Amino acid sequence: MLRLESDLSAAIFDALNIGLALLDGNKRVVAWNSWLAVASGITAEMATGRLLDEIFPSSGLRRLDLAISGALETGTARLLTHSLHPALLPLRTPAGRTLVHNILVQPVGEKPASKCLVQVTDVTVAARRAEILRERQNARYASVVDSAPDAILTLDAAGLIQFANPAATREFGYASQELVGHHMGLLLEAEAWGKIWPAVLGGEPVHGPVEVVARRKDGSPSYLEISASRWVSDSRVFVTIILRDVNERRAVEEALRTLNQTLERRVAERTADRDRMWRLSTDIMIVAQLNGTINAINPAWTQLFGWDEAGLVGSSMIDFIHPEDQNQFQSILRELSTGGAPKLFELRVQTQDHRSRRIEWSAVAADGLLQAVGRDVTAEREAEQALQKAEEALRQAQKMEAIGQLTGGIAHDFNNLLTGIIGSMHILKRRVELTTDLEPALWPAFTDAHQLENAILNLAINARDAMPGGGRLTITTRNAASYEPILDGQEEISDGDYTVICVSDTGVGMAPDVITKAFEPFFTTKPIGQGTGLGLSMIYGFTKQSRGAVRIRSAVGQGTTVSLYLPRHNGPILPPPAKQSHEIPKGDGETVLLVEDDSSVRLLIGEVLRELGYACIEASEGQAALPILLSNTRLDLMITDVGLPGLSGRQLATAARQYRPDLKVLFVTGYAEHATGHTKFLEPGMEMVTKPFTLDALALKIKEMILQNR
Repeated sequence: MLRLESDLSAAIFDALNIGLALLDGNKRVVAWNSWLAVASGITAEMATGRLLDEIFPSSGLRRLDLAISGALETGTARLLTHSLHPALLPLRTPAGRTLVHNILVQPVGEKPASKCLVQVTDVTVAARRAEILRERQNARYASVVDSAPDAILTLDAAGLIQFANPAATREFGYASQELVGHHMGLLLEAEAWGKIWPAVLGGEPVHGPVEVVARRKDGSPSYLEISASRWVSDSRVFVTIILRDVNERRAVEEALRTLNQTLERRVAERTADRDRMWRLSTDIMIVAQLNGTINAINPAWTQLFGWDEAGLVGSSMIDFIHPEDQNQFQSILRELSTGGAPKLFELRVQTQDHRSRRIEWSAVAADGLLQAVGRDVTAEREAEQALQKAEEALRQAQKMEAIGQLTGGIAHDFNNLLTGIIGSMHILKRRVELTTDLEPALWPAFTDAHQLENAILNLAINARDAMPGGGRLTITTRNAASYEPILDGQEEISDGDYTVICVSDTGVGMAPDVITKAFEPFFTTKPIGQGTGLGLSMIYGFTKQSRGAVRIRSAVGQGTTVSLYLPRHNGPILPPPAKQSHEIPKGDGETVLLVEDDSSVRLLIGEVLRELGYACIEASEGQAALPILLSNTRLDLMITDVGLPGLSGRQLATAARQYRPDLKVLFVTGYAEHATGHTKFLEPGMEMVTKPFTLDALALKIKEMILQNR
């Protein structure tokens, strides 16, 4: 470890219970504390002076390297968490288990920083606690669903039952396995189901008091109140339905309506029946005037709320309604006073000990009086809230799992594309003569670097396509002063100083009518499948976004020059990063078997192998490579994609080693998971490269493997 500023600073640095590594401006370790040495198994002496990629050569530290570059170049600190960037470094706890950790990269000094500090924090215990919490939440969700008094069903987008809780089996008389896989039409009448299902499937939840008639297994009907909502998991659509048994409530409502209709004709009979129901019912009952003044309550009020009948009669119902629900209650009273069908609603009622209970009411106005029955649903509502929280937690977990699977597939496909693009750029340098004429004192321009690179790349590709037999591609830079005439019949350029980048070719050129349409989106002269017509239109948009312009000069058979005019910038200029160069190692006639199902990648790697001096035998899949492996053909190395169709690359390597035990194998993969976990995947004499890769790096790896054990 390099000497720190003082012995005290060194002692503190080494004694901290976190990992600390101090890197210089070249990203090399200058300090490495004891905690990090224990966790990594690498001493400070072994780490000092080396890059992190050299210390951990097989860990895939691209994101960490980007964070370090940001700290050094722009002075930006960045936190890499284990949840988004798992297995950043191969660290172990003292017990030998994998150490879950977060990494904080901080600049040291003003930007651009001369050093940066990499801080590693052990979060193994916290990660395990989070995992236990998720398991408990899932268990709580299952407990709530299994213990819920209401029937709960989960359907797929076709209306087929995927899950039924115990209450559903009790309600309908079917065993769970008899319900799962059957259509909901088994339980609900077609007319009612046809009204509810399209709306719910379209994303409109059903939360109101909607009643349906269900058929039990024994053929008897059951009146249920239905709530339904749609949710999506892993791109699949599901619908959760909650069915509440309202047979008892409907019986009470029907009895109440019957009592009101026969009030004058059968007063004595009605009074006896009402009094009996009044005394024995566990639901609360009330008779009040339409202004809310209480006329009578049943004994259930005392049992549920603690209020005495004598103390309530003559008082106003509004005095016992929760303050937040009083406006709703007054609005309901006004609606009931106009007559109509019984009204269902929910209000909170205060108890004598100043608590509140949620009551589901059924009320009707008849003979100038309000008659209502209430049911205590406090426990049900609390259970519903707990269920909703558990469902939301489950949905979030499923979303994260779906994102992980999706990004893995996207990365594989995108890496294949990047490999082809990078390789094509490599070959372009061999077929087209590239010349430059660069202004030594070029004015700076302020623009998006990535868009500028993309613009120049598009122009270079267009120039290559315009020279099918090869030619010369020239990139020129110059300054254009405000007084310089730059009008050429195309769109006028605003007066000012410009930095000009010109890309010229000696290709087929363009006719005047083609030039006038060149910047139109989707306009292309290339054959179908070889161009989108978006390259020049995107370049046009980029220059306009940069407050500049683009010019085309061309003639048929005389080549084309495209000039980008970017406004001069007078701000500070950062020096470009230093470039490193190395010679690409050549082959010596060795034979390489290339197995790759992507034709563009296979053709590209094969062509490069031959240019490097190797004999290349190609196969598009594992089955096609087996006869070659079983033959007497000399093979010094096999390069194979991991994700081959049918026989995978790893299975092919296993089969090849049975007949050629000493055959060296180089795996190519587009999945980051293969690269980070390759230590268990590879045997001696096997290596792995991850797409996208440069062809120079591939050539170095091939030469390195062939020279092994010679």
